[in-house]
Amino acid sequence: MSTASAPKPNNEFEKFQVHRLRLCTDIPLRANNIPNFRGAVVEMIGRDHELFHNHNNSQAASARFKYAYPLIQYRIEDGKASIYFFQEATKQVQLLMPHIGKEIKINGKKYAFNVSDLSGRTTELYRTEEMQAYELQNWLALNQKNHAEFVKLTRLTNRIQFLEGRIASHVIGMAKKLNWQIQGRFDIHINDWIMPEKRFYKSMPMQLFNLRFSTNLNLGSELAIGKGVSRGYGQIKCL
Repeated sequence: MSTASAPKPNNEFEKFQVHRLRLCTDIPLRANNIPNFRGAVVEMIGRDHELFHNHNNSQAASARFKYAYPLIQYRIEDGKASIYFFQEATKQVQLLMPHIGKEIKINGKKYAFNVSDLSGRTTELYRTEEMQAYELQNWLALNQKNHAEFVKLTRLTNRIQFLEGRIASHVIGMAKKLNWQIQGRFDIHINDWIMPEKRFYKSMPMQLFNLRFSTNLNLGSELAIGKGVSRGYGQIKCL
């Protein structure tokens, strides 16, 4: 079990709203081609729109990448390419409207950019009295530094505790970037997991985790944590 805490305001169970717009296409897509889909979308609308690629366009910027939470995330729904827009990025979907029905080229193959579904939802994030169960899919939990720490752990219980701490850290990081102030302490329990698989991320070998955990936070089924969330990694699903 891992426990984390944050400053506690007066209203203990104050709720934070996350607005989401989901655009589904009928373009077949595999997980390893999500970066190609993202690149094709950026090429289609132009690189001027930073939220679509999460890079700084300004040459005066001190960093190439934006370290804000990616408000546009590229995913797969039922084997088809989809795009999730969060918070103020929901307004950006209008940039795609002129391209509906037109050609988009992904990995050298041409498709029609057709929308099969466009739906919105508002999720409330807040601390709860009871534990809530979630599934964490394709989670890139470790960077180079904490991967070295993880592999030194020989006992399974220690590895689970280490990963619980990483989940807590990633949830806090996501909350800060969304400006959600988590109220008081929250716990993380990993209930079930399978051995991680190796996956290349940006040409680097990484460990990919799929597990189930519980926490006394309402996180909904829309958000993602960890590395690579703009590319479909680390999706949280409510059980």
